[in-house]
Amino acid sequence: MNTAEVIYQGQLRAECTHLQSGTNILTDAPTDNFGQGAYFSPTDLVATALASCMITTVGIITRLENIKLDGSKLTVGVVVFTLGGSIGSVTLLVR
Repeated sequence: MNTAEVIYQGQLRAECTHLQSGTNILTDAPTDNFGQGAYFSPTDLVATALASCMITTVGIITRLENIKLDGSKLTVGVVVFTLGGSIGSVTLLVR
């Protein structure tokens, strides 16, 4: 089942649409990689998705245990290799 559609807009920018809800996210290459840095970079979005997945999973467990998780915050960091632009590491700080 398809979940998203991504359309390249040019200028190192893409529009991503969630097919079920119609919600859009724009991505932009970071300034250190010829982009404008106006939106999440694709690598930042991958790291942020990991954090969102993690907190949602914890939310499911805490909901079943009747524990409040509201207001919990994760700070996301990503290190990208200079050559090739691949993700070197992701850090998540939970507060």
